[in-house]
Amino acid sequence: MPKKPRSELAPGLVHVTNRGNRRADIITAERDVRRFEDFLEDAVRRSGVTCHAFCLMPNHVHLVFEVETIEALSKTMQRLNGRYAQWFNLTYGFNGHLFQGPYGAVAAQSESHALEMIRYVVLNPVRAGLCARPAAWPWSSYLATIGAVEKPRYLTIDWVLGLFADDVTLARERYKTFVAEGIVAPTALSRKPLSRDLDRGRTRVMAPLAGVPPVFPVPPVASRA
Repeated sequence: MPKKPRSELAPGLVHVTNRGNRRADIITAERDVRRFEDFLEDAVRRSGVTCHAFCLMPNHVHLVFEVETIEALSKTMQRLNGRYAQWFNLTYGFNGHLFQGPYGAVAAQSESHALEMIRYVVLNPVRAGLCARPAAWPWSSYLATIGAVEKPRYLTIDWVLGLFADDVTLARERYKTFVAEGIVAPTALSRKPLSRDLDRGRTRVMAPLAGVPPVFPVPPVASRA
């Protein structure tokens, strides 16, 4: 019998993460990235969720989804994790669980959270010491959002850019500035013990962050272009 959807989460913007079992690598080569992206595209298309940001790390993944129902989120992750784990184990001759328990999910409770989630995700490899700047990490949504590479079919960037300006060129410059500011100074999310909850696969709803106003006027999530 399938697990029940996580009813404690409200529909809207959700930061999802999944980590390799015993912190083992789940992304080891370029072909792993391509297969994960194939399965992600299929899962997003079938369930109707919207992917606004992502980052694939060697032993875990970050996804920022917009969901209309929590059941849709649950189905997306079940399909994505199940298909990728099956492919990975068959490809490398492994058995058993690839991922460490259930996925973690944190719901955004304000526009400020939405901004911080998006920045937190694309800065993950920088904070992990894998690169000096987000543009140097090819396996995240950062390069597509700034227009440096072609946007994958499963990613939507209009809403993220709309947080910063109506003009795409201006929005991209402001987005780059906003992300860069998170490198030189700790952000609200990076100061919170977020990773411990996600490591355990625990679902929680984050309370609004005090003192973190949006950098630019932010439209509601549902109003993306």
